[in-house]
Amino acid sequence: MIERAKSVTLTVLVLLSLVLTGRLMLGFQGPARSPEQPFQLVVAEKPKVDIKQALRPSRIVVHLGGNQHTVLYPGGSDYTALWDTGLISRAVLGEVSGVPRESPVDLRALRTEQGSIEVILPVRLPFSQWMVIWTGYPWTEGPDFMCDRLAISTGKTPAVFAYSYRHDRYLRFDLRGLGRDSSILLSQLRDVMRKPPARYVEAPTEINGVSIDRGVFLPLDLPVATLMVKPEPLVPDQILQKFFLDRSVVRRIEEKDGAVIYSDGRQGLRIYRPGAIEYTCPLVTGDASGMDELTVLERSLEFVATHGGLPDGAFLLDSMGRVHKLSGGLSEVQFSYSYRGIPVWGNDSPISVTLSSQGTESYRRCVRVVVGPSAPANPTVPGAEALNIVTRHWGGVFPEWVTRSIRDVYYAYWSLPLGERQEALKLVWVIETATGPRAFVDARSGAVWGEERAR
Repeated sequence: MIERAKSVTLTVLVLLSLVLTGRLMLGFQGPARSPEQPFQLVVAEKPKVDIKQALRPSRIVVHLGGNQHTVLYPGGSDYTALWDTGLISRAVLGEVSGVPRESPVDLRALRTEQGSIEVILPVRLPFSQWMVIWTGYPWTEGPDFMCDRLAISTGKTPAVFAYSYRHDRYLRFDLRGLGRDSSILLSQLRDVMRKPPARYVEAPTEINGVSIDRGVFLPLDLPVATLMVKPEPLVPDQILQKFFLDRSVVRRIEEKDGAVIYSDGRQGLRIYRPGAIEYTCPLVTGDASGMDELTVLERSLEFVATHGGLPDGAFLLDSMGRVHKLSGGLSEVQFSYSYRGIPVWGNDSPISVTLSSQGTESYRRCVRVVVGPSAPANPTVPGAEALNIVTRHWGGVFPEWVTRSIRDVYYAYWSLPLGERQEALKLVWVIETATGPRAFVDARSGAVWGEERAR
């Protein structure tokens, strides 16, 4: 009888251990603790994420009248006053009314209108989702469409023009008015126009047989310094506790290049010496097709917030890293960051997350911390010259299937791939084609290369 009692007791203890271990691994929290409960269950607190912050406009163009414009970048005081305070959302976007009209829009005239605005968004999302992000309310008037740019007229007949890739034109939304904050908005725009900001002009519509979309703005004089950077500080013990529940089964392997690999047989984590990490956890099942883009984005933001956090100036990448639908029911989300509004580009995105409804399959992170700009600011190849270089070498830079058309031009900093040591981010011009691929022009030397080659 004693031996049988011992066997029963041992069996109960083993089963209880398996149940509790499973509950911890699966994140079940159980009922609230009673006064008689001998221990408190671990509660995994869900990190707070700010989708609106990650999807801030990459630039805001304020038209000064004629062919004079200024471009505001995230982090600047005027950008903050117009967007980060919610001023444009309250005064304009919250006042959108009715079904859009698909009639042609004279954007040339709008861009010569003093005080009109263009909001350049970081990614293409359905207009209904943008409205939820900006105002908190769904938009259900008329068919939905993809949108990545807004033009706002603040004149006698205020209106919002949203670019639709489905219709290949700007759709006009009438406004009930400029909203209760209209006077504040107009006053802020007057302040911007009174200052001596960096001046931009609209690019010509064609160079060397390559067409250029309307709404590409080039700075007349905007020297920007090379950025000095250092690796993101990584403390292995702090990183490991974020990825592995049971550290006792984790094996450590040191490679010849100094990288260290940690594995528990299912998950793997590689930490590079120059300050980068690569995490993998193959998923058996899972499907992201049932999650819309905002849900995928929110879950990826939660994972990044828990495993290193988003750097200052972080934003969601498009084309190089929009919410990709991958094989096997996976989605990929890629992030970058900016310094004083100027984005960081490179062969690889600084942060990428691949996930499904089951969880996260991979996570790559290579963020370089800005120490400061080099002084003095270096002279740069002008934007017009960068366009001239790319259009002259079009056939050598892009594959034959790339349409001879350019949709955007802007400054960026160039970052080396994951795991490579880098002490400075050089300045480049980013030339976006209408069909997706990009070209990059070194702003100091004029060297040019294509995105397909860079990968």
